[in-house]
Amino acid sequence: VAAMAAVGLDGIEALYSGHSSEQQQFYSELAQRHGLLITAGSDSHHPAQGLRGRPARDCAAFLARFGIAFE
Repeated sequence: VAAMAAVGLDGIEALYSGHSSEQQQFYSELAQRHGLLITAGSDSHHPAQGLRGRPARDCAAFLARFGIAFE
């Protein structure tokens, strides 16, 4: 991850409904350790599952990168 961050990696999709809470915590901490944004998956590629929403606050730093404020 450090090598990828050094060449421009911006973030890690840490919040994914297919991960356990422990996995989500692991990836969130990994992103924080490397100064990366934490992003969330909002879709599933399984035809029966479709979109799955997450609260915008989960990705506030990511949204801020694009000038979108979350309160």
